[in-house]
Amino acid sequence: MVGYADDCTGTYNDFQPQYELPLHTMQRNMQHDAQAWNDLLWCSSGTLELQKCSYHSLSFTFRPDGRPCPDLSHQSTIKITDSATSTTISITQTSILKPHKTLQHWKAPLGRNNKTQLKALIAKSQKNSLRIASSQITRFGAYRLYIVAYVQALKFVLPQCYFSKKQLQTAKAKTIGPILSKCGYNRNISSKVIRYTPYSYSIKSILRS
Repeated sequence: MVGYADDCTGTYNDFQPQYELPLHTMQRNMQHDAQAWNDLLWCSSGTLELQKCSYHSLSFTFRPDGRPCPDLSHQSTIKITDSATSTTISITQTSILKPHKTLQHWKAPLGRNNKTQLKALIAKSQKNSLRIASSQITRFGAYRLYIVAYVQALKFVLPQCYFSKKQLQTAKAKTIGPILSKCGYNRNISSKVIRYTPYSYSIKSILRS
């Protein structure tokens, strides 16, 4: 079980070698750990935004051949006492198939083909692309911004994603045009033959040599 609170993550699991604790027991232990973390933050003049907290509960049953099957039927709630107001706040379980935004990353424990994250990447790329294209910078400046702003914004979450090459190429095709124009190229220039050709193949390089 994993509990999220903005950039804070708490995890509880049972590693007994022969048997697994009942799910309700692990849920109770998770609730105890979450309350302890909340109290520690309160003692150090900090606090959790409990209204924004959620958690996933991940458990499996196993088929006769040993293949694991996630249990999607279990639903539960843990309760934490707010140290500031002494009120009890319920934290509802989030589906393991539903993407949850943590550190700008839309991710679900069992979500491999995450359409939500792909849409977020396309939207961010389009925004950065238009900013670069509409800014008063040179071609060289546009290229540098492409490297440090456009590319880096995509690379942040990609190592934890499962997108195919085709999906990423489609997403790039929707956003790269304005940057190409700002760099002085035709936005429809062939990417396979011309766009990424080595500089040593260019006419300018040949004339210099």
